[in-house]
Amino acid sequence: MRPLIAFLTLAAATVADPTATYDFIVVGGGGAGLVVASRLSEATHTHNVTVLVLEAGGSHVGDVNVECPGCFGTLYGNRTYHWDYESVPQARLDGRAHRHMAGKGLGGGTAVNFMFWTPNSRRNVADWASLLGGAGRRLWSWDAFRPFLKRAERFVPFACGSREERDLQTGYVNESAHGDSGPTVTSFPAAYGPLVEAWPRTYANLGAAVDGDPYDGVVGGGFTNLFNIDPGTVARSYPANTYLADALRRNPNGIHVETGAFVTKVLLHTTPGTRPKATGVSYMQNNRTFTATATREVILSAGAMQSSKLLELSGVGNCTHLATLSIPCVVRNPNVGENLQNHLQLPLGFRVRPGIATADDLAADGGALFAAAKAQYVDSRTGPLATVNGSSALLTLAQLGGSMSDLLPFLDAATPSPGLEAQHALLKAGLATGHVAQEIGLGAGIMPWLYNDSARIFASPGDGFNYFTLISIQQHPFSRGAVHFQSSADPVLQPRLDPRYLAHPLDRAVHRLMARHLVAVARAPPLRDLLVLDEDGEPLTQPGYPTARELAEGDDAAVDRFVSRYLMLAYHHSGSNAMMARDKGGVVDERFEVYGVKGLRVVDASVFPLIPQGTLTSTVLGLAERAAHFVKEDHGILN
Repeated sequence: MRPLIAFLTLAAATVADPTATYDFIVVGGGGAGLVVASRLSEATHTHNVTVLVLEAGGSHVGDVNVECPGCFGTLYGNRTYHWDYESVPQARLDGRAHRHMAGKGLGGGTAVNFMFWTPNSRRNVADWASLLGGAGRRLWSWDAFRPFLKRAERFVPFACGSREERDLQTGYVNESAHGDSGPTVTSFPAAYGPLVEAWPRTYANLGAAVDGDPYDGVVGGGFTNLFNIDPGTVARSYPANTYLADALRRNPNGIHVETGAFVTKVLLHTTPGTRPKATGVSYMQNNRTFTATATREVILSAGAMQSSKLLELSGVGNCTHLATLSIPCVVRNPNVGENLQNHLQLPLGFRVRPGIATADDLAADGGALFAAAKAQYVDSRTGPLATVNGSSALLTLAQLGGSMSDLLPFLDAATPSPGLEAQHALLKAGLATGHVAQEIGLGAGIMPWLYNDSARIFASPGDGFNYFTLISIQQHPFSRGAVHFQSSADPVLQPRLDPRYLAHPLDRAVHRLMARHLVAVARAPPLRDLLVLDEDGEPLTQPGYPTARELAEGDDAAVDRFVSRYLMLAYHHSGSNAMMARDKGGVVDERFEVYGVKGLRVVDASVFPLIPQGTLTSTVLGLAERAAHFVKEDHGILN
């Protein structure tokens, strides 16, 4: 079976000489890093290219906990699979310090996430291009970027006219909006129940029916979500068991992987009168320190937390901050580590009627049912863990029940810093016509009050009832945070993380709108018909949440208290090494090259100037495809 082959090949492909010289060194074997490395290794036969991937975590290829679609919830809180960062206390979230998880191991976040494959928007990409200006406008138009989004995907649709297509109302699918031959396989849920069937019909009744294929970049409304699950292998489809596995089979001598390798510094060679040149990296492995040399480039793909930290450790950043750490400043760029963004999600759980299955069923009997379902999956790739369910809606301000007049006072209440003016102008323009919120539905209970116990936050309440959770997610927050390294003495130390959630007053106003809209969704048929009603005839909320009436009819202060207490993190950390014009806050240019340094690029979610719409996987993989093309083009190794 493919995952086993990949695992065996990977085990044999680790580097015999960790001090060897390579054409390219990719720091971080997450989703973006593996895409870039595998695409560069395609030039091995024609140009003798060699690629080294250094990943601080391990390999989870062939690990049933990762590849079993319904097992993703068991990964949270397990530091074998996750890095666990902690923010400074957030003043506007009741002073809470929040844990921020990030994928640890080959595949990064794509190995541990919910597998939601949601679309970016044309407007979002156009806004990126605007922030770049010049050549960036051409290179980052939707028409220029879309082929790379499709290159990452192999979409498996329902059969035309099938029962599944009718049940889930997926007749809107336009196959030309999807990739048909990429490494990552995407598909609709293989099994589903009445909650998933009710989703598109409920939004149609709310005036938010989907009016085309959302993956075309312009469409909103309620739709059945795609997942990166391969129906052929009945397993998570992610870069470690697709891109990397394919590269190792194609040419195992062209790509080398070291796991447990923690990079501590990019080596920059300086010559008076010229730009510094990246020549390699230092890294720690098994309590030893090694140096690897890159003759062409070093590519940072360590994620929004670690890529910024590595730049600072290497002398690229705010010189004043670096001086406090006794790190020589090689390239001054105060934008490094700034512009940090994340999606915040607001859940609201409702009890479903008896007989409606949800993931809560598997928590019964002390976990014995889950263990039996996992054994069934391992034995036959069948059963309740062989698939996942979830639905999405992309909604405009008007569909949320809001208007620009509601939000203008909050826009005027805050003055952005000069570097944020251009971003806020674009976000303000998008409020009137763009997708302000994503709402998703999950067949399970969620307990956001356990915000710092990631092993339990997504666990069932375990009270014998089943729940359906509606979650609203602000797509384009106005608030910006920062992540900075804090000690040159210990390069393994976590960076200081201050996301500054809800620092901009408009973000709270949007979350207030979304909180009330969640109640409107639960009140609308046919979803309402699947929920238990309370004594007021309202959908009965899960214990621990306010009642539906309290949220719908409470004053703004009451809803704001709900928002401050119950907001959760989506772990979509982005933006800390933004691809923008340098004078607007940029760290990398339109070809991912770090300003002021030769031979050094950053390719991961940290380069997004504005956080993408929806979940990040599809956009990150498309971004990495684009970056690999640029690198091959710049070095004359396009196949």
